[in-house]
Amino acid sequence: LFLFLVADKRDEFQLVQFILSFKGTQFISHGIIKTAVGFFTYVGCTNSASDTLLDHSCETAGPGVTQGWRVFEIMFGGWVLQILLVWT
Repeated sequence: LFLFLVADKRDEFQLVQFILSFKGTQFISHGIIKTAVGFFTYVGCTNSASDTLLDHSCETAGPGVTQGWRVFEIMFGGWVLQILLVWT
């Protein structure tokens, strides 16, 4: 956010540099890191210690199952903010 405010928006090089670095960071944070977290959450819930083979905790602790207050809304708001920063 600081770099967006400081950059000269009339200078095409600075604008393109900001967009490319922002998209690169977004690929790492939303692509690679979230894929790894989802994979290890899935492996953790399917390989949890249980009495039977079909008994696992994916219904309550699997990837995409959020526990807590308004997790989806907060994550969606952050995503919208990132899109607005790049395209404004």
